[in-house]
Amino acid sequence: MELSNKTAREMFRELLEKRVCADCHEVTRDPGKPGLEQWRVEPVQLTSDWMPRARFDHAAHISETCVSCHGGGGQGVWSTNAPRLSHMSDWYMKRQLQHFQQGLRGNHPQDFNGAQMAVMAKLLDGEQAINDVLDHIDTL
Repeated sequence: MELSNKTAREMFRELLEKRVCADCHEVTRDPGKPGLEQWRVEPVQLTSDWMPRARFDHAAHISETCVSCHGGGGQGVWSTNAPRLSHMSDWYMKRQLQHFQQGLRGNHPQDFNGAQMAVMAKLLDGEQAINDVLDHIDTL
């Protein structure tokens, strides 16, 4: 991804190094590389217990999926500012995922959650991958 303007670079730097990824991952940066290739996000070194009295044990976070932010039933999670997906229109979700992929959403300098969703949407390789995600959400 080409990060052609200063605002986009600053947004990704904030997102990767300070707000989202850096909470759990070691993030390093090589400013000599282009775009998102500047950053290296190391895998999390998971432990079996995290804050032993907490209700979070990393099980849902082993691999990033929609569940990590939107909840296991697609119910949405207020603390991550992730909307409910269950019972949302397929056409609407498909359009929004495409907009995230195309950069029409998630590129405002103050929309950190949108920027995170844009990165996740770009991991979906093609229309069939989007349709597969929507088919799964329909089962929730």
